[in-house]
Amino acid sequence: MSRFDHTKRCVLCLSGFAALLVLVEALSEVAVYSRLPDTQLRIACVVISCIIALIVPCCGWQGARDRNESLLGCFSGCNYFCGVLDCLAVGLGALVLLGGGALTRAARA
Repeated sequence: MSRFDHTKRCVLCLSGFAALLVLVEALSEVAVYSRLPDTQLRIACVVISCIIALIVPCCGWQGARDRNESLLGCFSGCNYFCGVLDCLAVGLGALVLLGGGALTRAARA
């Protein structure tokens, strides 16, 4: 098995898993929104956001399947960018949680 075949299998698995996560999230949102007013508008927004969210996994899938370096680069770059944003969100969340306690103690003093 060549190195590309191994990479191809990994990208196909990651793309499929990412697409599955998008669909599970969309189905859970539809289940929640079906009980709220303006259901049709909310479900239309979920469908549109689902289509947009499936673009990145589709790039990875097509890129790995067709050996298209541009699509694989788009897949890798978008996932890297999302990873960086997730790390920043976790870091900022930790600062808020840790800093929030200090602010509360300072306000009580």
